[in-house]
Amino acid sequence: MKLISILIFTFAACTIYGQNYTAAESVEWDPINEQWLVSNGINIIADDGLGNKSVFSSEGTSYGLEVIGKVLYGLTGSKLKAIDLITKETLFELEIDGAGFLNGLTNDGESTLYATDFSNREIYKVDVSNMNQPTYEKYISNTIETPNGILYDGENNRLLYVTWQSNAKIKAIDLTTKIITTAVNTNLNNIDGIDEDTEGNFYISSWSPAQITKFNHDFTTSEVINTPTLNKPADIGFDKDNMVLGIPMGSSVIFVSLNNVGITDIDNGRVIFGLSKNPVQNYSKLSVDLIQAEKIKVAIIDMSGRTIETVVNRELSAGSYLFDIDTSKLQSGMYVAVLMDENGSILSLKIIKD
Repeated sequence: MKLISILIFTFAACTIYGQNYTAAESVEWDPINEQWLVSNGINIIADDGLGNKSVFSSEGTSYGLEVIGKVLYGLTGSKLKAIDLITKETLFELEIDGAGFLNGLTNDGESTLYATDFSNREIYKVDVSNMNQPTYEKYISNTIETPNGILYDGENNRLLYVTWQSNAKIKAIDLTTKIITTAVNTNLNNIDGIDEDTEGNFYISSWSPAQITKFNHDFTTSEVINTPTLNKPADIGFDKDNMVLGIPMGSSVIFVSLNNVGITDIDNGRVIFGLSKNPVQNYSKLSVDLIQAEKIKVAIIDMSGRTIETVVNRELSAGSYLFDIDTSKLQSGMYVAVLMDENGSILSLKIIKD
């Protein structure tokens, strides 16, 4: 049986991590340098997803980030900046006259960017085919609802943007006619970011409830993605090569892997974490394989984050371990087995109780 495994590196759990983040707003995967880039107000942070961070650029971009080829584009105020991913040189700084608060950013994979103006409810189209002379135009003059995150969906010849309001909508813009329609109405409040995976599924971040919601390609089905507790998740990003979702939240960023892997194949390079039987009835076993001695904590939690059982919380020598877990008293539903190592990284497995 295949499970969706959640591999989470959460820096809020370890004080030494996350101290560089003060205004993490947007994340973007940088395939050239194989790292995450995070807009952080006064600078852009490079993050390898394992707790190692550095300042990528002090040319501050406070909001949306997008990579096209070897160039990073970022928004701040009424400006679009372009930064070379290899040399880190600022290539241009484009002032978009009349823009109020440029927020969400997306691209067509070639030479066109689209930016939402949160304040003025507008969308701008920017042509960067000539890096020496980028041009722009007002693409949509009235989005009706306040636009936030935006996504280029070339397969369906449209732009998708999420809205900042109660019972927020996901809107679609036909790229040929510019006609705006509603892709789906939601019961979510204040949707911030939107991105997609390689299978055509869409992911959005909302502030209330604070969660990541996954929609299928035509928005007919949805599910809430299992993550740690979120607080105002902002402009999410997706590493499609590794199926990892980056979630910025002001003072922290977490990374959640959505890969389908075998139930005994969750591995962070130092620890392998497995579940012997799933769905469970009255019992199961958790396996832990340690490459080296270290202190670990394993717990069973429910979907509200409440700890049901602490399985182990001590230093273990290198080797393989099996821990019995008694699930006979659990009510039917979904739970999570969580392993945290001494470096602050977390491995998580869904447990389904019949």
